[in-house]
Amino acid sequence: MKILVIADPSDTTAVCVAALLLHRHGTAAVSVRTPAEIVLAERWEHRVRDAHVETRLDTHGGECLVGLSVIFNRLRAFDEALMFPDSLEDRTYAQAEIAALLVSWLANAGCPVVNAPADSALTNQHRPIVWQRRALRAGLPTADLFVTTSSRRFRVPSGLAAKPELSWCSFEASSRFRVNQFGWYTALGALAVRSVHVIGERAFGPLPDTLLQGCLRLARSAHLDLLRVDFSPSVEAPDGFVFAGADPSPSFDDPQLIEALADRLEGLAAALPSAAP
Repeated sequence: MKILVIADPSDTTAVCVAALLLHRHGTAAVSVRTPAEIVLAERWEHRVRDAHVETRLDTHGGECLVGLSVIFNRLRAFDEALMFPDSLEDRTYAQAEIAALLVSWLANAGCPVVNAPADSALTNQHRPIVWQRRALRAGLPTADLFVTTSSRRFRVPSGLAAKPELSWCSFEASSRFRVNQFGWYTALGALAVRSVHVIGERAFGPLPDTLLQGCLRLARSAHLDLLRVDFSPSVEAPDGFVFAGADPSPSFDDPQLIEALADRLEGLAAALPSAAP
């Protein structure tokens, strides 16, 4: 068994999970690497042949990251300073090429990836309106959501208030991309008053079972092993709460959640056909 954790040292969740896994299995079975160590590895080989992908990654510490059983990916973006070219155009090009390499590697790692990339993004993030639609399909109660590029041309329905915290920027999108040109309006009051954490087939949170089951369905529909689902109070909802947002890369330090996530990574690693104890 070989578990790889990719995270910044400031990532409390990843650090706690990695520490628990290291305590259980030791350094021979658990490797913890920063985004810089991955991006600036001593050797990268990534070959794409028809439907077959081969990757070899050697770190500067002499470790060869092949034959992995599971990857816990917390790599959302990487520092532009890691790109050596002086000109902005060259740095942007280099960053796009490295991002494409990382996405291709993680999407074809040959093992489960928790926080796997989606399309061209390093993690499976979605705009709020996409989560809203997924939540509705999963049977979770949702509030009205109105999105517009111009509130002067398209009048905001009465009863809805501006909620800029619902915007794409809340998901740490790069400021270089003009992706947040929308105004978001909703009838929600306080956001994220209650949260449910889905880890594998388990849901943790102080909410009725009907909502917990809906959160599990939402995670399954998005093919996620880790998801935080936020709820806001509503007198109109049957269980008193409506869906307010979701984050597939949540941060937490609760010992119960840390242990559950470590257990999930172990379970995914053990289920891999080629995994050895």
